[in-house]
Amino acid sequence: MGKDENLRKIYENQMKPMNYTWNLHLKRHEFYTEPVIRLAGELEKER
Repeated sequence: MGKDENLRKIYENQMKPMNYTWNLHLKRHEFYTEPVIRLAGELEKER
């Protein structure tokens, strides 16, 4: 458990549209890293 586990869960959740709002919420957390933020940005553009 820890940072890596959290990131793995976030990456998995990114693939689920229903978690879009949750992804935006996670953006405010420290462990929300640059690659994940970029991925979330891609999802925002598609909407």
